[in-house]
Amino acid sequence: MAPRNIPADLLSVVFDSVDLPTLCKSSHVSRIWRLVARKHQSYWKTLSLTTRGMSGGDAALFLDRLAAKPPNATFGLMLIVPAATTSLARFVLMSVIWPVLLEQLPLAEKLTFYISPAYTRVFWPIFTIDVPRLRTLHVSLIDSKAPGEPIPGLFQAHAHTVLEDVTLSNVALSPSPQPVIHTLKSVKATYHPCETSHLPRVLAWLPRCQSLDLMARAGDDPFLTIPSLSSTQLQALRHFVVWDYRYLDGIPFQLIPSLRIAATLDVPTVIIRQLAPTAGLLGVCFLRSYRSALGYHTSGIVIIASLDRAFVRRFERLPHPNTMTAAFLDAALTVHADRLVILTISLDELFPALCQRACIFPRLETLRLVTNGFPDLVPGWSHGAVNCHALFALVVQQEDQQAEIEITLSALQEFCRRAIRLADAIRPGQLLTSNDGHP
Repeated sequence: MAPRNIPADLLSVVFDSVDLPTLCKSSHVSRIWRLVARKHQSYWKTLSLTTRGMSGGDAALFLDRLAAKPPNATFGLMLIVPAATTSLARFVLMSVIWPVLLEQLPLAEKLTFYISPAYTRVFWPIFTIDVPRLRTLHVSLIDSKAPGEPIPGLFQAHAHTVLEDVTLSNVALSPSPQPVIHTLKSVKATYHPCETSHLPRVLAWLPRCQSLDLMARAGDDPFLTIPSLSSTQLQALRHFVVWDYRYLDGIPFQLIPSLRIAATLDVPTVIIRQLAPTAGLLGVCFLRSYRSALGYHTSGIVIIASLDRAFVRRFERLPHPNTMTAAFLDAALTVHADRLVILTISLDELFPALCQRACIFPRLETLRLVTNGFPDLVPGWSHGAVNCHALFALVVQQEDQQAEIEITLSALQEFCRRAIRLADAIRPGQLLTSNDGHP
């Protein structure tokens, strides 16, 4: 059977497994192929267009995909308009594409805009249009460190209860917004250090959400604008992410189930101690992370959580040398020693520091040691030992999933004799060992 003669129903099944570029090329094979391709949801459901290097063919394909959408069907749109947009691309966008797009915009369920400040006066007025089915909105100002013109609205989201997820990046907001009254799933606000004053406006516009991410580091700004959270906001909030611990000032953070401090380069150890769950048994994960975008860098990660995961505290990008100090170990671990049931920790440096202090964990049941060189540590182990009389499970896990690690029973037993003081009734050979999984 020739490809042009494939039945339409079979051809639709084939199109289910091809990517968008292949689907677009297939629409030019024959009249039947074009009809089937244009009806396929992948052809029109999620549209994207960038004016950087946009050709006449790109504009024609975008308009054809938009025209292929069924009359009342919802769709998603990503539009990228950088400062490098040529005058011809701008003319095609505003004169040819824009009028057609505005007619379909009320049916959008997901909108993503990356806009240069040079075009905000042209684009921002569309934010006053009523888009009643909008569920996800992402607006980013690109090619500039200044927020530019303020957005006049959020597509009348205050009049509906559909909007779920909002991301705003370096976008100026109106000082007197019409607030969205229902609870959103997530709100993320990303701003340059000098523009943190926009955060209170974000919370005024979107006062209720389950997950809030304030991705704005204040640096050394003495005029730091600290957004406040009302009791109504705290009741809805389940997950809170901050990039500067000072945003927690005045907030009863114990009411927030999940709290993540994503940039803790200068966080005082007393903050880590205060943020930990105040009652119940705990699990702690204390690891190193590696980032080598421009060079080798090591930082620390600490996760403190209640056993039922009702309360989680995560600290990232900790200065690695600081995590070795006695004050930090006290704040993150030993102050919770009598409540600790599960501990995941790097074996190479962090666990020896605990052994040197002869830490006592009377209720610790599971100890997971993360390493890439377990056998090499055993013969010269001289760091002392931790006391874990309730321990019944030891998990040895490789840090680098690409590396190979070999563990023998004799090496494990010798390590336990040297580094872990167990109850008399427990022998090292009874402990569980593993070299896979994730921390």
